[in-house]
Amino acid sequence: QEFYQDCRSHLAPGGLMVQWVHLYDNRQEALDMVVRTLATVFPRISVWQSQTRDLILIASIAPQGTDLQAVLARAALPEVQSSLDSIGLGRPVALLARELIDDSRGRWISESRGAIQTDDRPKLEYLAQAGFFAHQEAVQWLELDQNLSPRASTHLASYLRGHPLTTEDYRLMVQGYLDFGLPGEQVLRSIRVRWQGDSASTGQLDHFPKLPPLGTVAELEALRLANLRQEIMGHADTQRELARYYLDLLTQIYRSQRSVFLVPPARELRSVAERLVEVDPENRVHHQLLLAELAWDRGDVAASVELGRNALASLSSGDWYRLRQHPGFARAVVRHLEALTVLGANPDAIQVLEEVKAVGLDDPVLNAVCRRLDTQH
Repeated sequence: QEFYQDCRSHLAPGGLMVQWVHLYDNRQEALDMVVRTLATVFPRISVWQSQTRDLILIASIAPQGTDLQAVLARAALPEVQSSLDSIGLGRPVALLARELIDDSRGRWISESRGAIQTDDRPKLEYLAQAGFFAHQEAVQWLELDQNLSPRASTHLASYLRGHPLTTEDYRLMVQGYLDFGLPGEQVLRSIRVRWQGDSASTGQLDHFPKLPPLGTVAELEALRLANLRQEIMGHADTQRELARYYLDLLTQIYRSQRSVFLVPPARELRSVAERLVEVDPENRVHHQLLLAELAWDRGDVAASVELGRNALASLSSGDWYRLRQHPGFARAVVRHLEALTVLGANPDAIQVLEEVKAVGLDDPVLNAVCRRLDTQH
């Protein structure tokens, strides 16, 4: 903490402090302590990924607002362009994709009430060594990667809203995966799916032999069932298990392709979910939350909030306890909280936060969102 305080005292207005941290041979508890200590001095922290298991923390006193046009102008300078080209970041999209967590959220990725590192209580010295000798990996923060969401608030999301991807952008992102393992496979799949559907770009097949299979088992199974769609939908009221199985396949496909680069087509997924809301009362909550997820991804915040409210309104405390064991429920609550906040429905958000605390719903992404909203409210 004392070192961070010294750094802050030397910063000019708008200055940044940058620190490297590694995920390999490390413990999650140690990384949490680093950010928790950093956040006692710097209120704004963004998290960037330099390599697959290396992160960069950028800390500041004020919001890290960036003039994207100024960034693009600097990146085009010959000496800067040459340097970025040498590390595979020669296009703005490749550089900005290394931001995992924006500076309004970074400080909340670790619990604020834990121990911090100080000169007279150097706990990190022991935690770090324990992680090193045990060869542990602290990868929990990667689950918070905003690039996995179409609703990211990163610099990349801002850039993509005003700049269509070019063939060179696609090529560089794919080459980055081959050379450095970045972006990760889910974001890579999303980029490739978008590339295939982009009639203005070419060269989609050039890298296919070198890359992981684009398709998934779920896609093959869903294709087989597509021929039976009329029967599945027509008998969904009596053969609900088959309809749920078809819905699960479509959901897996959708989520495997979703990212800041792409909101996948979801017409069939939405249609099946709406049908099951009508005929599958035992699982209606899950189907409604899925529809809320689709509405959130496509930017329909009001619809997402309404669907989320309808899903959660009928839940008793016992239902919350039961559902906390269900895969995906915690992330559905995350999206609902985010949508409520965007809509300004703070009393509803506080009520959901209280329910989350009461049942002990635990998830890395949910925990980070709850910490941020707790402070705001």
